[in-house]
Amino acid sequence: MEPQIAFAACRGTYHIQSDLPCQDSAGGRKWGDFAAVVLADGAGSCPYAQQGAMAAVETTLKLLEEKGADWICGETGPIPCAVISACLESFAQNPYEPQEQACTLLFCLIHADGRYLCGHLGDGYLFRISGETACVLSAPENGEALNETVFVTSPKAEEHFRLTRGVLQRGEAILLCSDGAGEALYARDDGHCAPALLRMGAWMGSHSQEEISRALSYNLDSVFREKSLDDMSIALVSCRS
Repeated sequence: MEPQIAFAACRGTYHIQSDLPCQDSAGGRKWGDFAAVVLADGAGSCPYAQQGAMAAVETTLKLLEEKGADWICGETGPIPCAVISACLESFAQNPYEPQEQACTLLFCLIHADGRYLCGHLGDGYLFRISGETACVLSAPENGEALNETVFVTSPKAEEHFRLTRGVLQRGEAILLCSDGAGEALYARDDGHCAPALLRMGAWMGSHSQEEISRALSYNLDSVFREKSLDDMSIALVSCRS
């Protein structure tokens, strides 16, 4: 099997109306028998959250390429500290205080044989899509209010970092999304997944990365934006023949 990835991010209505940049960032990379996607959602209250989210995505992708072969089958204990430390080091390279670059972080690393490792810090969702069904692999971590969550820069962030391992079968996919996109894809009150979630999973088996990423961007810009004021990002991974 061959790993397949796709990803996209767009500004939400509020940031468009306020002439603010997109504070979500998404990226992906393929190397050898591996592939990975990463997304980060910058904290709206932080002036340089866009820079933090972009740095977190690029840093985590680089770290997964360096360490992924060991991490996907080894001990998971060192992973949270390694990822968070690398992100904080990258924040320190920017001319802003790290706390002003706060963001959440989600990633999925996959091997050609279907093994995957997912990481999740803060809000957002990870879904596993299989044919006509989808389930939540990892749900948002919020505080007393829905807009409260844990960021890479939060104290003891590593204690909140959740890791999930498994094996994808042919035709299955994992979808990562920020909380903005999650509002359009999942109803927290009754656990209902939107049909679009299943459609995006099905795209992974029949279209190229470029085609899927363009379709994701189009849907975020048109359909999803009507359902959320927030910035939005989505990333997908799968294995196909």
